[in-house]
Amino acid sequence: MPYLHASCPVPDQWTTAAHERGAVYVILASRPWPQGAPGTEVSEAQLRDFAGDPDVLGSAAHCLVPVSTING
Repeated sequence: MPYLHASCPVPDQWTTAAHERGAVYVILASRPWPQGAPGTEVSEAQLRDFAGDPDVLGSAAHCLVPVSTING
């Protein structure tokens, strides 16, 4: 999937914490999110409910990804 690009704007405090820890923990759900249609706004509560569902967490891929910066 060479052209796949996903982004998610986050608060500055999240970026700072990621750099301080040197990594972020990424969870990739293996099942579709019914409310997560492209272009549809979802609330924080809806995201929390989906991401915190034990069935979603149990079937998801879990990855610890190193954080770095590109200086140039």
